[in-house]
Amino acid sequence: MASTTLTPMQKPPQDLLPQWGLRLEARWHWLKVTRQGEPLTPLESNHRKPYEVLLLARASGAAATAAADIRPVPSDCVLITTTTVFHSEKPPLLHLLQPHLPASSGPLWQTCLDIFGRRPRPGVTTLGNEAIKLVATPLHHL
Repeated sequence: MASTTLTPMQKPPQDLLPQWGLRLEARWHWLKVTRQGEPLTPLESNHRKPYEVLLLARASGAAATAAADIRPVPSDCVLITTTTVFHSEKPPLLHLLQPHLPASSGPLWQTCLDIFGRRPRPGVTTLGNEAIKLVATPLHHL
């Protein structure tokens, strides 16, 4: 889940996690830079920020505590990537998160959920109102 700015009427995304049976595990920052290494937009921009906050959450409750082999996700990581052609396309994170998933959790698509993602990724279930936004246009008409 990624977010940059909230209007006064919006609820912070982390406040919704308990309602979804999730708990916040880590907060990462994703800085988007140009090929020259400069922030994509000014840090003080009111319109669009060159960074997003990625909230990493886990299931809470009995199922979550039953898996003792889970390594915690490190907090306060910063990912720096050059921009893609598509606005706000998160970099693939599964290879970074896989060591922190339970060994016996079953197929990855049953374990990993990208809320508000814009592109389906292998091994990840993607939900949101733009979940297929970055998929080739002809596939939208199937």
